[in-house]
Amino acid sequence: ALTDNIIATKGQILHGHEFHFSMQATAAAAFPWAFLLTKNRTNSQYKAGYYNDNILASYFHLHFLGSIKAAKRFIQKAVEYKKLKTNHYK
Repeated sequence: ALTDNIIATKGQILHGHEFHFSMQATAAAAFPWAFLLTKNRTNSQYKAGYYNDNILASYFHLHFLGSIKAAKRFIQKAVEYKKLKTNHYK
């Protein structure tokens, strides 16, 4: 993970796969990348995914049974978001 996000902390390694790709039309330097992915066969790396506030968008496929830590973080972030929204409307 390149940044703290809703499933990982910065620097955390996740294992999964990605089988869809798209091209970016905006300036890459200003884009809020979520992950640095490493291809298993070639070890080549590329940035992927989008992260901003509570939004995480990516073609990265992760099974939570393979990463209990990511599952727990996702639930924690959902609970925090619910509390924030509940307190906002009181």
